[in-house]
Amino acid sequence: MTNKEKAGITSTRRILAKKIKLLRFSRGWSQETLAELCGFHRSYIANIESGKHNVSLDNLERIAEAFEVPIAELLNPDFKMRIEEPMAVYLLDAAYG
Repeated sequence: MTNKEKAGITSTRRILAKKIKLLRFSRGWSQETLAELCGFHRSYIANIESGKHNVSLDNLERIAEAFEVPIAELLNPDFKMRIEEPMAVYLLDAAYG
């Protein structure tokens, strides 16, 4: 993505893109996995993560439901909020499961 293209992406869209990518990574999900959970095509997830798509509220809700987080979490610029929690839960489940 060129600097001109990056300049055209709103900060909210950048936050959303980064948050989705981080949440997906923290769960060990591929774009394909997230897409299947949301009922989207993988390329749609890729375009959201690159900031190319302006996501509708309905689709944002589907993504939040897949991650089991409130929509506000996806738009929150605090990247420490619940990103680490699922991995900790996973590790505890793996250790004591």
